[in-house]
Amino acid sequence: MTTGQAIELLFDPESERRISETWSRIGVGTELDVLGIRPHLSLSVFIPPVEAGVLRDCVERLADISSGFDLFMSAV
Repeated sequence: MTTGQAIELLFDPESERRISETWSRIGVGTELDVLGIRPHLSLSVFIPPVEAGVLRDCVERLADISSGFDLFMSAV
């Protein structure tokens, strides 16, 4: 089995709770909880995996050019 790596943004606790509740209402929450999947936004996925140093450099570049921001979703 091939595994990959991803760069993900996680939500604040309140947003995560609300997203998890929505997942439960549409019937996918239990399966995701069992798998340990938290609500997130994937920025990039690497398959096959890349060397740790390459991934670290990518994350550091992203952090250098990014600042905090508010995220509002009008629909799910």
